[in-house]
Amino acid sequence: MFNLSWIYIIALSFTLKSFHPVPPILFLLSIIIIITGLIIKFKPITIGGVFLTIFTFYLNFNPGINLLLVNIVGVFLGLLVPGLSLFYSKSDNKSDG
Repeated sequence: MFNLSWIYIIALSFTLKSFHPVPPILFLLSIIIIITGLIIKFKPITIGGVFLTIFTFYLNFNPGINLLLVNIVGVFLGLLVPGLSLFYSKSDNKSDG
């Protein structure tokens, strides 16, 4: 379902020249991150998804912001920071047992 939604958003952005695909793509990504965090029961990933959702809503209320900077900050705080915390927490658990 996620792939079909992503393809639909990209096709819509090619059809409508005034439509920017960044907010819907970030929203879909944030929902997937929240679901992943809830499935693996790791709170930093869930918090990263919630942060990315809030960031997406802010982007909808402020459409004049630079979309490249939005992607950089959103991906950094929504994906990279929680991913690194997951990596380091898993490597700490390996040294215990």
